[in-house]
Amino acid sequence: MGLSDNNQWIATGSTDQSLCTIDFDSMEILATFVNLHDGPIRSLAISADSDFIVTGSDDRSIRVIDVEDNQVIMVITDVHDSITLFRF
Repeated sequence: MGLSDNNQWIATGSTDQSLCTIDFDSMEILATFVNLHDGPIRSLAISADSDFIVTGSDDRSIRVIDVEDNQVIMVITDVHDSITLFRF
């Protein structure tokens, strides 16, 4: 789970391979990415400007999401091992 730099929304990754962004005050779901990975999401990070979310999974892939457009903008596959930690 991560909190945006402006404290307006949180991002959660799940073992069901999904990612959600949620409004911090109302707890309303802003966006959902179902089956984002082929394995559990083990890590995520939010960029310092809150423009991007990066996720990592047991499927040995990394996804970069553009928060404003709610689009996956980059996929990196076949990394060496499960991704368990990200930092911006």
